[in-house]
Amino acid sequence: AAPAAAPAPAMNGAAAEAAAAAAAEARERDGLLCAVDLLKSAALLAKERDLQAEAQALSSLGHLYKVCAAILDPILVPHRATGAAAAASAVTLMARSAEERSRDAFLRVLLLVDALLNKISLMMEGWYREARDSISEYQASRAAAEEQRKEAERAPVREALRAELQALYDAANKGWADLIKHCYDKHPPLNPANRLPPDTVFDAEHGKELLRRAILAYHPDKQGGAGVASRWQVLAEEVTKQLTRKYKCFK
Repeated sequence: AAPAAAPAPAMNGAAAEAAAAAAAEARERDGLLCAVDLLKSAALLAKERDLQAEAQALSSLGHLYKVCAAILDPILVPHRATGAAAAASAVTLMARSAEERSRDAFLRVLLLVDALLNKISLMMEGWYREARDSISEYQASRAAAEEQRKEAERAPVREALRAELQALYDAANKGWADLIKHCYDKHPPLNPANRLPPDTVFDAEHGKELLRRAILAYHPDKQGGAGVASRWQVLAEEVTKQLTRKYKCFK
């Protein structure tokens, strides 16, 4: 007769709890994946037949991706390999996170609702508002990250320009006329056509127009090399900020 199988070793309390937690997590993950598949199917069935139903299904899908990202990401975005293995794994390279999938679903919701005749009333629905607010949050987050990146690039340039910037701030504290004169004298615009004629009159009657012209002359978007943290680009940004403050306060 065959020998009886040895009994499995008993688990201690901590191991048993860990095993139970892992099993519960697996069940939760499987349930979420099932829900994702059902919502995808619902959106696909409604596609081009019922735009509102498709939008509602996609909004629910976006919500699921958003609130369950921590559980879904280990499945959707597996740990990326390196070297040759990464180059050979097209699936891994094309993987998208739950946040990216949520954003895509919510963006599709906005586009679908915009194409409907009753879009005004639908914009009051909770599922639409969540999609709209989520896209707004994403855009704000991306803009903040981009500004943080640019500020990191500007930091060493601003340090090199410390003396010039301090002189600029001192001129601004004296008044709008001193600020304009300082800018054109110490940092003349790159385009000669934007420079002030020698007979310029600095009085209250012409002040607002002079500030407006100066803002246009120094605006960063008109300096070329957008996105590059050059000395002139950073200086033009600071000059424009100071001129704009004076322009807004001008009576």
